[in-house]
Amino acid sequence: MKTERQTIAENIKRYREYKNLTQEQLAEGAGVELESVVAFENGDEENPYNVNLLKLASFFGVTLSDISDEPKKLSSVRFRAKRSVDQLKRSELVETCARWLDNYCLVEGWLDEKTAFNADEFGSVQNGDVPAFAAKVREALGFNPSEPASDLGGALQTIGVKYWFCDKFDSLPVFGLAIAESPQLTAIVVNNDESISIERRIFSTVHEFAHLLLHSGSFNGDLWEENKAEEDEANLFASHFLMPNDAFKKCWGETFGKSYVDRVLSVKRLFRVSYMTVLTRLSENSGKPLKGYISGFRAAYAKAYGTTLTKNDEPAPLLEFDAPPDRFKSLVYKAVIRGEMSFRRAAEFLGMSYYDFYTNPPVDLLQEVDAETIGDMAELAVV
Repeated sequence: MKTERQTIAENIKRYREYKNLTQEQLAEGAGVELESVVAFENGDEENPYNVNLLKLASFFGVTLSDISDEPKKLSSVRFRAKRSVDQLKRSELVETCARWLDNYCLVEGWLDEKTAFNADEFGSVQNGDVPAFAAKVREALGFNPSEPASDLGGALQTIGVKYWFCDKFDSLPVFGLAIAESPQLTAIVVNNDESISIERRIFSTVHEFAHLLLHSGSFNGDLWEENKAEEDEANLFASHFLMPNDAFKKCWGETFGKSYVDRVLSVKRLFRVSYMTVLTRLSENSGKPLKGYISGFRAAYAKAYGTTLTKNDEPAPLLEFDAPPDRFKSLVYKAVIRGEMSFRRAAEFLGMSYYDFYTNPPVDLLQEVDAETIGDMAELAVV
């Protein structure tokens, strides 16, 4: 059985390798002596819980518990990426999601506010009709078929799906992932990198939701390659969930008389989807090849705006995403107010320093804490 020092040693080495650093670079970056890094990684630090361990944890962006405990594991995760993707970064992201989900469930338990997802409540696809199933799920979530699906994250959280708009993908070329460990450990994690259009982030949310509903047997963290048939099915579900076909046809008809480019952009803005989603629907409805719609639109766009669209361009992009309230953060704050969690542990759960948590607490938390406690926090924060 591993000793705590051995676990700390392995974790520090693992986190260092995640960041592709030498021991010398880690020491310099974290502000500790090289000899200390070597001692930690060799398991020779007799009393590892010292200021240097705090500095290393802060540099890695993890908590002391993350460094002293065995790594969290996820077995039922759908995270497809080409094998050329950095395996260490992939593993780090999955572990980060596992820690977040574990902490989320802990707080839910402390507050007796557990949620669970049950895909069976939505039924299944009948006769291969994915668009009809998407319409059924959309209705079950309370979305009007003639209006865009707003507050997706909020809707998902009401049915027990934990949702994270995540900044931890570390340049991995992946839009998101889904987790289905158990009814309580079900989550969608979306890449929040600014280089990814808001339209793509919205679509990815529903795409991963589709996998939870349609492909429960395909959640295996050891698999790398995508199943094209399942990916196509998830894309079809997401397209019709976000843009019901009857509503699309009505909107497309109402734009008659405008230029081709303006018609596409009008529809995409209404339903908060990408222009490619609109072109794909036009292709589906007409039975004509998608390639022709794409080349025709890009040529018309270049003529109208004097610029050529590249593969990753999104014309007339959305500028804001209606991100839902962060339920995890809200639960952490509530746990602090109720005395279930210390300020220091709350800061760790939210990936903040204790000082930052003290200096920028939410207003509702300040209203619940007396002046004496605030004074005590101020002293601790300076230490």
